[in-house]
Amino acid sequence: MSVKTMRMIIPFLLSLPLLGTVSAFARGDRVIPQVPDGPNIRTKIDLINISSRQAVKNFKIQFFRQDGTPWKLNFKANDSQEAGSEYILNLVPRQTLRIETAGLSSPTASGYVIVADEESKTTSHSRDFVLGISVYYEVYAGAGVVDTVSVPVTAPTAIGTFPVEIDQTKDLYTGFAIVSLMSGVNKVVVSLYAADGKASSSANFTMAKGEQRAEFLNQRLFPGLKQFKGMAEFSCDGPVAILALLQTRTAVDVQYATLVATDKEALRHNSYVFLPQAVLSDAPYMPFDIDALVVDYLRQLEGEEGYPWDITYETESKTARSFKPWNGAALAKLGKKSPTDFDAISITELKSLSYSTNKIDMSDGSEGLNLEFTIAIRTDLGYFAKARIIRIVEVKDDKGDLYKDLGLEVYVFR
Repeated sequence: MSVKTMRMIIPFLLSLPLLGTVSAFARGDRVIPQVPDGPNIRTKIDLINISSRQAVKNFKIQFFRQDGTPWKLNFKANDSQEAGSEYILNLVPRQTLRIETAGLSSPTASGYVIVADEESKTTSHSRDFVLGISVYYEVYAGAGVVDTVSVPVTAPTAIGTFPVEIDQTKDLYTGFAIVSLMSGVNKVVVSLYAADGKASSSANFTMAKGEQRAEFLNQRLFPGLKQFKGMAEFSCDGPVAILALLQTRTAVDVQYATLVATDKEALRHNSYVFLPQAVLSDAPYMPFDIDALVVDYLRQLEGEEGYPWDITYETESKTARSFKPWNGAALAKLGKKSPTDFDAISITELKSLSYSTNKIDMSDGSEGLNLEFTIAIRTDLGYFAKARIIRIVEVKDDKGDLYKDLGLEVYVFR
């Protein structure tokens, strides 16, 4: 075996026994699954307040060791030297903050980071003002940088896949770093499938709350695996943050590329959505982001919070209403469609339609305000979708005015 094999400049260190208090995690927090620091490597994290008007004052950077306990680390926050296991963020709109590990851990150490969202007292929902997070590793040889490795920051998931390639003769190895975000014991199953789709082998392990595990696949899970090409499929009892990594040989050393795991939970294309009619005396519109299958009940019209919308359900009078496209999205009417006919509408058919930025009438007595009325949408991101009315709910307000809330079946091709 070559002396360069599995050198692990980016340290894939085996997990240590759990000690003391472990990390807490809440949905909405962001996780960087692998953060190395040492004489030859540093981790750099850019945090951007993406809002044009909302300050971020209660987000927190938290460093953790592999066993989930706080990791006291030397780092820089922009030009300020800091030391500790956490750092409170205070960012004005559109501000960027660089967090950089100092490279003083000796020997090289590895852990993970949680960017904790503790914004609970803003006038708008804090999830509307999440941080933009970019991460990369900077690898050194002596005083010079020899490699930079971009690190994807993905949402927690419990099931997904990542590509795998292993060839011992070429020092080619795939590894992964995984952090358990479950409150109790989390069982993880990893199954290998060859490039032709045939099942190869499977292994499992358990993780405690807050534990991180980082290793190459041919270490503990599949020892002795010398050559393989295909994919790994993982499934877990609870949420995890995961990052895959490929080590390859160069003329003088080894280098690394991070791999984005496919989040199967984020791949849902269809949903049933409740789209209420807004009260005329209030903000008389209800926005719907088709790409994300999200109705923005807060109706944040101003600033960047309105940008993802594809359509709004507009209230024009007590009896008049419409679907209005936004941000370059466009609509086409398909008439009434039965469940079978709706399912049969293909991406090819949707692409062939003529779309318009004109409103679609949803007023009393119109063609649109009927069960099974169906529209096609070309979204602001260029995707195609179909939506069908499956329920019309009549609601009276305190003045006796009648409103028409809609239940929609939606399918997005993406």
